[in-house]
Amino acid sequence: PNEYATILRFFMLCPIPLHQLMGLAYNSIYSIDRYQELKTALFCGYNKPIPVRKGQRKNTAWYFYAGPFGLNASISNVLVKNNRTTTRGEQIMLIPEFTLNLQVRVWLMTTLAALLVCSAAFAQQPPPPPGAYDAAPYLGQIRNTYVYGDIWERPGLSARDRSMITVAVNQATYATNELRLHMGRALDNGITQAELTEIIAHTLWYSGFPTGVNAARVAAQVFEERGLSAIPPGASSRQPPVNPELEFPEAYSQTPYLRDLLNQVLYAETWTREELSPRDRSMITVAVGTALYASSEVRYHIGRALDNGVTQEEISEIITHVTFYSGFPTGVNASRVAAEVFEARGLAIGDSRFPGAPYLDELISGLVYGETWPRNQLSERDRSLATIAVTLANYQTDQLRVHLGRGLDNGLTTQEISELIAQVTLYAGFPPGVNGSRTFAEVLQERGLPLPD
Repeated sequence: PNEYATILRFFMLCPIPLHQLMGLAYNSIYSIDRYQELKTALFCGYNKPIPVRKGQRKNTAWYFYAGPFGLNASISNVLVKNNRTTTRGEQIMLIPEFTLNLQVRVWLMTTLAALLVCSAAFAQQPPPPPGAYDAAPYLGQIRNTYVYGDIWERPGLSARDRSMITVAVNQATYATNELRLHMGRALDNGITQAELTEIIAHTLWYSGFPTGVNAARVAAQVFEERGLSAIPPGASSRQPPVNPELEFPEAYSQTPYLRDLLNQVLYAETWTREELSPRDRSMITVAVGTALYASSEVRYHIGRALDNGVTQEEISEIITHVTFYSGFPTGVNASRVAAEVFEARGLAIGDSRFPGAPYLDELISGLVYGETWPRNQLSERDRSLATIAVTLANYQTDQLRVHLGRGLDNGLTTQEISELIAQVTLYAGFPPGVNGSRTFAEVLQERGLPLPD
C-alpha cells in the first residue's frame, strides 16, 4: 500500500501526460530532493508518511487521471496532523486508506509497466546542480519546461545521440561545468568510455586543442568519480594511414601544412577511426559548427551528414537541440544554411520561417517573443540593449542586424547604440566591435538615418 500511495500521490500532484511529467515535476510543489525521493520510491518502495499541503480537507475523495492512460481512480484519504513543526510551518501528513477495486488495480499495473518501460528516460531528467538557478529562477523554469520537459523528450533523436552532441557542443564552447554534467549523462545514456574519449578527439579539430585538453581533464575526473578505468576499454591508439587517398588534394595550396593536416590526419585518420561511425562524426560536426556559428562548415557538413546516413529530420533536430546550448542566433543561422542545402539537393522543405529546423518557429514565437520579451522585469528597450551586446560580442552578424533595427524601434538612440558598440568592444575585442560598427552603419543607411556624432 505504501508503494501504491506514492505512485498515486505522484501522479495526483502532476496530472499531466507522462512525457511532460518527467520534465515538469520539479515545477510542482516539491523540491528536486522530494522529486528524487518519490522517483526512487517507485522502484525501491516507500515506508514514510507522505507530506501534504496544509488546507487539504479530511475525508476527501481525490479524482485524477493517469496521464496518457486516461483511467480514473479514487482514494479516500484520512488526514491527520503531525505535531512536529518545522521552518516551513505545521506539516500535514496523509495516511491513505484504499479501496483497491479492479479499476484501480488495472491502473496501477498499467502505470508501473509504463514506468518500467520509460525508466531509462529518467536519465534524461537530471536534478539541476545545487544552487544553479537560485539567482535566476525563470531560467530554471525554462530549463525544466523546455530543455528537459520538451527538447530532450522529442523523438527526432535518441537519448544517446542527444548526449553525444551535447558533450561535443559543451566542449566546443568551453562550458566546463555543463560538460561534466553531460559526460555523466552520456555514460548513463549508453555512450561508452571509448566513444566519449573519441568525441573529445573529434571535436577538438573543429573547436581547437584547448577545448580538447579541458574536456580530457573533465573526462578523467568523471571516470574516477564513477570508479571507471582511467584508460577506456576499447579505445585504440593512433594508427597513421600509409599513403592515404587525399580527400581534398587541392585545398589550401597557400598553406600546405594545413592541407596535409586536413587530408592526412583529420579525414584519412580521425574520420576513419572505428570508435565512432561516420554518422556519429557527422552529427557531432554539424552540432559543433552550429554552436560556433561557422556557416561554411555547417553547409559542407550538412551535405556530408546526409551522405553518411543522417536524415533531414535528424539534422533539423540537431539544430533545434543545439540552440539551447549555444543560443537562438546559432540555431537560426544553421537553420538558414540547412534550408539552402536541402533545397539544393531537391529535398522537401516547409514554408515556415525556419524550414531547416521548423520547430524553431514555434520556440521563437512562443518562448522567445511570446513569453520572455514581454516579461515586465526588463523593458523592451533594456532587452534590446542586452541582445545587441550579446550578438555583437559573438560576431553573429545576421542577428546583430535584426536586433539593431529592433533596438531603434524600441527607443534606443543612435548615440546609445554607438556607445554600446564601443563598450562591448573593450570586453569582446576589436574584430566584433569593428563588425558591429560596420553593420550599424548599414542599418542606419537603410533607414535613412544620420550617423552618430
